Amino acid sequence: MKLPCDTIPEAIINAATDSDTDKGYTFIADDGVNEAFFSFQELADTTARYAQALVGLGLRRGDRVGLILPQSKDFVFSFLGAMYAGLTPVPLSPPLNVGQLGFYLEHIKYILKAGEASLLVTVPRIKRVMGSLLGGKLQKIITVDDIHVGPDALAFTPPRADDIAFIQFTSGSTARPKGVGLTHSNLIANAHCI
Repeated sequence: MKLPCDTIPEAIINAATDSDTDKGYTFIADDGVNEAFFSFQELADTTARYAQALVGLGLRRGDRVGLILPQSKDFVFSFLGAMYAGLTPVPLSPPLNVGQLGFYLEHIKYILKAGEASLLVTVPRIKRVMGSLLGGKLQKIITVDDIHVGPDALAFTPPRADDIAFIQFTSGSTARPKGVGLTHSNLIANAHCI
């Protein structure tokens, strides 16, 4: 069966053009109370502006971007913006326990190297302990605040359905984490099944 679109960014663009302004996505803040609603049009526009800001950092199609972002809104827009720009996000979990920081840094360094990330985006409190990760392909660590999202939106160039949409790593609880590249067609097929 042919699906209505080939990628998640295309699905967002389609939802923006086909939906009323009262339909969209609600982010709930860490406090569990405050919410921020984005219509699908606002979601598409903000995603395109994040894509433009990421490309403005010198990233090119196919570059891989590590994301350690505990806030859902920061993560979602950085993740979708990267996919929209033809970049490959590599999502990573934030540190949970300061007592195991050494293990965490070793774990993340391995994933960033294996995932061939050239940029890591995080928040200021996490960036402070990430300096030792620089080297090899990873040339820069920035905070989400360094992604200067302006009014300009990146013109959309659809990726191919068989392009890698993002790289998901296993937890690494029993062995070194292993990365699995999920294609855009994998994601669309999964979304269709849901």
